[in-house]
Amino acid sequence: MLSAASEAGSYKARLLADADRLADEPTNEPAEPATRIRTAAQRLTDARNAPPLRPLFGCLWETPGIAILAGDTGVGKSVLAVHIAHLITSDTTALLGLHCVVRERLLYYDFELTDRQFEKRFDGFPFTDELLTGDTNPAAVDVESFTFDHICADLDRTGARIVVLDNITALALKTTADADVSIGIMKGLKRLQLERGVSSLVLAHTPKLPPGAALSLNHLAGSKHLSNFADSVFFIGRSVQGPRTRYVKQVKNRTDEELPGVLVCELSDEGGHLGFTLRGTDDEAPHLAVPAEENPTTPRKAPLADVLAALPTCLAQPQPAGQLETQLAEQFDTDARTIRKRLKELTEPAGYVPDLSGRLCAVAKEQRGRETWYSLRPVPVGA
Repeated sequence: MLSAASEAGSYKARLLADADRLADEPTNEPAEPATRIRTAAQRLTDARNAPPLRPLFGCLWETPGIAILAGDTGVGKSVLAVHIAHLITSDTTALLGLHCVVRERLLYYDFELTDRQFEKRFDGFPFTDELLTGDTNPAAVDVESFTFDHICADLDRTGARIVVLDNITALALKTTADADVSIGIMKGLKRLQLERGVSSLVLAHTPKLPPGAALSLNHLAGSKHLSNFADSVFFIGRSVQGPRTRYVKQVKNRTDEELPGVLVCELSDEGGHLGFTLRGTDDEAPHLAVPAEENPTTPRKAPLADVLAALPTCLAQPQPAGQLETQLAEQFDTDARTIRKRLKELTEPAGYVPDLSGRLCAVAKEQRGRETWYSLRPVPVGA
C-alpha cells in the first residue's frame, strides 16, 4: 500500500504529464483575424478618440506618422536628420521655417558615422539629454543582426516614442530593391505606429539621377514599395546654384497638401558645426542641371585637326601641360579635359606636324620633376 507521500508524488507527476500533453496539443481557439471589421461610423468615432496629428517638422513629418527622407550620398541627409531630432528634443521652435509643437524623447539610430565623425560635424552643438543615440554594439553576440525586436526593446528601456533610422539598409541584409525586404521593413514601422504610437523618420538613398530630372517617388532608391507605407516622403537635393546650396522637396503627403515648391537652404559650418540656413522658397526647375544637349555652355569638341594646326604656334617653346591645356581650352572655347584628351591622341605617330620653320616634328611629352611638359621634337631624316 502506497504511503500518502507516494500518492501525492504520483498525483503531481500525472498533473505535470497532463500539462505537458495539453501544451503540445493544438488549441481549437480561432486565430486573431488579420483585419478589423468596423462600421464607417465607428471608424469615425475611433478617429475622433485617437491622438491628433501634430507637426514634428511641419507638414514633412507629423506624429504619429512615418516619414522618409531621401537623397544622394553626401547631400546632407544625416545632417538634416540630426537637426530635426534636435528640433523635437529641445526648446527650438522651428527649422527651415517648419514648426514643431512636440517636445519628446527621441531615439536616433546612427549606423553611418563613427564617434569621431559625429564629433567633427557637431562638436559644441547644444544637444539635450532627450536626444538618445543608438549604434552597433561591438560587444553584442550577433553584431550583424538588427531587427524590430531590438527596436522594441530599446523603446521599452528608453521610453522613447519617436525614432530616426539612419539608414534603412540597417534593417535588411539584402537590398531594399527586394520587394519582400522593403515591405517587411515598412510593415514593421507601421506596426510600431499602430500598436505603440511610435513615429519614425527613415533615411534612404536615391540612385544617380540624370541631369534635369525633377525629384519624384520614382527616384526612391530600391523598391517604390517603401513609399506605400509612408505618410510623408521628402527629398533633399543638390542645387546647381552653388556647391553648398540644397533644396528640400516633398513628394508625398497622405494627410494634407504637399509642401508647395521647394525650400532652398545653404549647408555651412558657420556656427562651428554643420547645419542648414534657409534662403527662401522657389520652384524646383531653377535648381536642376540642364541636360547636355540643351546646355548652351557645353564645351566644344575641339577637333583633332584644329588642335594639331594650333600646336606650331603654341609650342614654339616647350610648355608645361597645365599651361598648354589652359591656352588651348581658351582658344577653342572648351575645357582642359577635352584638350588633354586631344593631346594624348596627338602624341601618337599621327601627331606629326611641321614647326614654324617647316621641319617635320612629333608632339612629344616628357616628365620634368613633377611636371609634364609638351614640345615639338624634330623627326630624324629617313624616319
